[in-house]
Amino acid sequence: MSGSKTIFWTGAVRERPAIATDSIALLQKVIKAPVDKTSLATRLVQHLLPADPTLFRTVWEGAEMLRLGCELRMERNGLAWQKQTWRAETGTRSITEASGDLRETLDRVLSRTIEGAIRISADISGGLDSTSLAYLLTGQGKRYLAVRTDSVNSVNDEGEWARKAAQELGVELSEVGRLADTSSAFSLDRSGKLEMLAEGPFFWEGTKGHLESILPRLIAYGSTVHITGLGGDELFDSHLSGMLSTIWRQYGTSAWPSVRAAQLHDRIPFREVLRSLRRPKPFVDELRVVAQLVRGEAAREVRDRMVWHPFANLPTWLSEEARELIATQLERSAEMGLEPLGHNPAAHQVAQSIAYEGVILRQVNEYYAQTGIRWEAPFADKSVVEIALSVDLRERIKPGTFKPLLATTMQPTMPLEFFQRELKGDYSSDIYAEYARKRTQLLEFFDAPLVHEIGLVDVNLLRADLDSPSALDPALMAIHNVTTTERWLRGLSEAQSGEEKQVGPPHHREPKL
Repeated sequence: MSGSKTIFWTGAVRERPAIATDSIALLQKVIKAPVDKTSLATRLVQHLLPADPTLFRTVWEGAEMLRLGCELRMERNGLAWQKQTWRAETGTRSITEASGDLRETLDRVLSRTIEGAIRISADISGGLDSTSLAYLLTGQGKRYLAVRTDSVNSVNDEGEWARKAAQELGVELSEVGRLADTSSAFSLDRSGKLEMLAEGPFFWEGTKGHLESILPRLIAYGSTVHITGLGGDELFDSHLSGMLSTIWRQYGTSAWPSVRAAQLHDRIPFREVLRSLRRPKPFVDELRVVAQLVRGEAAREVRDRMVWHPFANLPTWLSEEARELIATQLERSAEMGLEPLGHNPAAHQVAQSIAYEGVILRQVNEYYAQTGIRWEAPFADKSVVEIALSVDLRERIKPGTFKPLLATTMQPTMPLEFFQRELKGDYSSDIYAEYARKRTQLLEFFDAPLVHEIGLVDVNLLRADLDSPSALDPALMAIHNVTTTERWLRGLSEAQSGEEKQVGPPHHREPKL
């Protein structure tokens, strides 16, 4: 269900029938689609917008990506459309009841995932998700190479937990240095694979440097399957904005102990908790509100009542044209009656987060296909997601224990102390370190950017943000997005220049939109 495999399609146009394929590059080439400017605008602030519907847009006009939970219907007369046939839903099972089924399902999914693998590798970051999968792998009698990266943050103790797990499991742990030294969130390198340009700017570009650093070790080891913990945070963490609203709607005031526990455990501001308890508007109505917020037409009080689509302020450098493109698309989705991916805000947010991870997994596998290594994420399997969501949301919140559902599922295989530690791994310091190191280069890179030439960014306001040494996390993520998008545009311009045998500096020539 994750979207790690998907279908790209387009409807019938004039004499051309509807087309469906698993290759966006092939579809774009066949229909000769120009770049979708609206999609590029959303990529700049993807982390601040509803993942659904913006996640399921390609960067090419007329080329669609099949939405999560949908089937593609194609008629002989050439018509094609997608029909939603599945939506995520939460349940009322106890953790005790569901954990046995979850453990059995995880074991089965993991066994199927590694079937036929010559050699296996896996992440053991020291975090709970990848470490849990490592314990399951060892429980199946598998030998494998474990890899991890370190942090510049001296408070981050995940390295200690990773080494503890590796020692207990008798696994070789290969450490590749600090993420600050390999992170590529602000990379200016345009080298890459031309055939992957069709995917648009990668969501995982910041991780690419880390993957490049571990690949030689995986290849030398002979790994053909690499296990990751992608999807674990989405399934097992308690702090989803839609979760508290859903609990409150289902159980009323009797849910207050769970709500209070979530606030204390995750250190959520009390005002944010109260905001989360509001009765949500219908899904499409909130989409319309997001459109108003994008245009700057709604007050802060409106933003504070969002449940389906939590919203943060957009960067000042996003142009009025970009804002209008995004808002218009959101309104169009609302007018078409777009339905949520889940039956309630909690289920919807889990599903769209898993789908986001699935897009990353698919692109990573396509990009590194020639290595012979297949990247897998067992937590994103549909059967695993459905069982995890079947648990009473109140039971996902347990003071003193991180991820109580996963903790119960892993007993007695994995020591409970892993889930009872005081700190959660944080690598944001590494991203800041990369930014600080590259800030001067970024200012030069954005001297005359294409994102400004095509009208999506105010370059003066962007450069002012780049020059600020105290960028907050959302602002830093936006700078990552605009850097990735600018680099993609230049790569596309160079590719088009090569095809047309044009001369001149490609980074000063606007790509065809």
